[in-house]
Amino acid sequence: MQAEGRNPQSESHAHEADALGVRGILWFVIFFVITTAIVLLLVWWMYVGLLSTEVRKDEVNSALAGETRLPPEPRLQPSLGHEESPQQDLDAMRKREDAEFVKRGWLDERTGKFEIPADVVSKVEQMSSSGAGGNK
Repeated sequence: MQAEGRNPQSESHAHEADALGVRGILWFVIFFVITTAIVLLLVWWMYVGLLSTEVRKDEVNSALAGETRLPPEPRLQPSLGHEESPQQDLDAMRKREDAEFVKRGWLDERTGKFEIPADVVSKVEQMSSSGAGGNK
């Protein structure tokens, strides 16, 4: 009952041989690694080129950028260009105010009493009442 010309040890017609060979997988991996390396090198080369182009085109947006300017007031104390302590600043401010009050005649140096003249007070009250009355 054996079929003619067939080896009993051979495979049947329905059997498929292994679809993947080691040689094919190895060639795919080699090709994949080389292609990936080439793509990565190309992207790195483009990145370096674009970065150097941007660095060359980097311009200062402000004419004041080259100057070293002090920060706006109030500055932390002491700081660059402002070496006085807060207590020294307060003492200097009080001396300036006292000198201004003496000059205006509002501070009696002998008694140390501070008094705003009545005419100045009335002027300020008139200005504030006329300004407030107009806003109502």
